[in-house]
Amino acid sequence: MKKSYILLSFIFFLFFSGCAVQAEKPKEHQTEITGNVLPTEAASKEEPEEIIQEALTMDKIKMLAEKEELCLQDLLYWENLRESYLSSSEKYYFYTLLAEDKAYRLDFSTRQDGQLGFVRLVDMQTMLSIDIRTGNIEHLLDNSVEMEDYLTFTFPETILTGDYDPYAGGNFGGCSLTLIDEKDSVTCGGIYILNGDRVKPRIVSGEMLEVADYDNHMYHSEQESLSIEQCPALLTLMSVEEENGETVQYYSVYFAKESDFYCYNLRLRADLLTKEEVMEIAATVCMSG
Repeated sequence: MKKSYILLSFIFFLFFSGCAVQAEKPKEHQTEITGNVLPTEAASKEEPEEIIQEALTMDKIKMLAEKEELCLQDLLYWENLRESYLSSSEKYYFYTLLAEDKAYRLDFSTRQDGQLGFVRLVDMQTMLSIDIRTGNIEHLLDNSVEMEDYLTFTFPETILTGDYDPYAGGNFGGCSLTLIDEKDSVTCGGIYILNGDRVKPRIVSGEMLEVADYDNHMYHSEQESLSIEQCPALLTLMSVEEENGETVQYYSVYFAKESDFYCYNLRLRADLLTKEEVMEIAATVCMSG
């Protein structure tokens, strides 16, 4: 009897041990959920969060203008962004808005390296415009944009600066320069805001070494780097074919900061001013921002 009891106890022990082993096996195949990782089935049911964009207003443009370093993502955020032109190397965008019953347009571009090009606020009635990074938006709003919003020079008393003309120079405007004396006055040159991607100033180690012949009616010779404290500069002898077919030579100075989109150009007639006089004026340049 005692032997039967022992045998029966041993059989029960084996039976329950086997059940326990079978119960533990599924743990080896369980997928542990850690952190924020969800099972695939649960993740597929998640709906993407809706991004609500805000309308771009003049107050918001003013806030963008105050940023120390404006970047592309600051401008792609707003509602009703439109593309005006796309190419393999450049992209152009714009917004339209109303402010005090006037129509404005914010135009901006990206360069080949993906960085911002121009960021211009345009008055659609007067077609005056200004890059918002100059910090002088108010000059556009009250129709008082000047060349001084971009850069200034100290000229001798005999040279007068004309009003800013948004169509001068073929890119982003400029102004004419007039030489006066006791008997007469004559247009002697100008200051222009140019597209740096067209001018292609080559800057190496802080020196501007050359610029492109970016216009079919002009070419440059005798290119010479200038030592100017504020930015790299290049002096050239520029030959320009005027509308009347006459070729006029200018002492032409280009100014550009390596990371900027704009390239500025001061040009003065070589038959009215000497090279040394032009270099003295160029050394007084003061660029906005």
